[in-house]
Amino acid sequence: MSRWLRAVALTVLFGPAMTLALSESALAAPSTKKTTKSEKAIDRPSGSKGNFGPGAPGRVINSTDRRVPSNDPAVGRIYMSNGEVATGWITYFGAILTVGHAVKTNVTYSIEFNVPLSEADGTLNHAHYRDTFDLQIIDHRYQPFTTLPDWAIARAVRPDGESPGQVYRKFLNLAPLSLVTLSPLTAKAPPVEVAVTGYGLDGPSPEWGRGNATKSEYSLTQQTGSGAYVDTSSLYPISNGFCYLADTMPGVSGGPVVFNGTPSAAGINAAESNGNYTYCNSIPVNIAQAIDEPQLVAAMQAFPGKAFNPVIPPQNTIFVTTGSLVIAEDGTVLKPFHFLEKALDASQSLSGTTLVTVAAGSYSDKAYTLNLPRGKNLILAMPVGDVTVYQVE
Repeated sequence: MSRWLRAVALTVLFGPAMTLALSESALAAPSTKKTTKSEKAIDRPSGSKGNFGPGAPGRVINSTDRRVPSNDPAVGRIYMSNGEVATGWITYFGAILTVGHAVKTNVTYSIEFNVPLSEADGTLNHAHYRDTFDLQIIDHRYQPFTTLPDWAIARAVRPDGESPGQVYRKFLNLAPLSLVTLSPLTAKAPPVEVAVTGYGLDGPSPEWGRGNATKSEYSLTQQTGSGAYVDTSSLYPISNGFCYLADTMPGVSGGPVVFNGTPSAAGINAAESNGNYTYCNSIPVNIAQAIDEPQLVAAMQAFPGKAFNPVIPPQNTIFVTTGSLVIAEDGTVLKPFHFLEKALDASQSLSGTTLVTVAAGSYSDKAYTLNLPRGKNLILAMPVGDVTVYQVE
């Protein structure tokens, strides 16, 4: 069921605590289609071991694979109808982010969560049909034979109309390095640690499952690699990327890159370097597409409004989340408001329909009455779970 409310007059009088649980009449009509056990988001042939072409990005640093099995419910495995695999993750506003080089022609996509272990020979096993969602690429950027830009933004939905954010109620906030210094991103003293989660190949040394090498039951299942952040200040202004020593393998492309365990992603795992990039200190590293690449920012800002007909313009979309590490607030996708009240205030200065997308969480706000003039519509969207508002004096 789509979770959004359209209002012409809204009074927020919550106390001591109230969850935004909308009445059936206020919600978009739920899908009447029933899902059967045999129903799948796309045709998912069995027997795939990844089908990666030569040169697929991914690098184990210093000849030791330090990845460990993980279970982050916000990170899913993207499966393509040609048998290839990538990684995608849920943002606080409901979009799925991944890499642009995973976008192919004449290919359909799904994203799977709660992925089981593979067979002993590395043949992947698909997730349960209830954990499988159709994936529609909304926008992407990638130029072959270049490192960056490399990103894609997508919308995921199950045949019953539910999205991953609504089902799992887990997501990652955004922590652009241009707006957040490393100090609040790190929960411990240097060296700064980077963690990358994804669904990469796995097997014994020295190939770790690459190509025709032996694979293991952990191949193409969720693992997280950690390693030091490489100071790449010269790279960042050039192409909005940064480097790190966390281990990856083909299939981890698209995974979120976070600093020291924060619930906020600073980048999208995208590429590797064998040491030929001087701006990565000329050492073997893996490389992220930074989250604040300008065209990606524009695509994220426009994403929520594209779900409506007519489309709500980006400048009329306001973002709210309690978990942002960005101190500056203006309601845009990289500078979301921390309080719902601020978003409602900002909506009054916008003409036409305004969309306020609110991440799941608990918000403390004063009693608030919003009277909208004739012809003005306000839509509250809750794309990643329930929103609870506590009244404060």
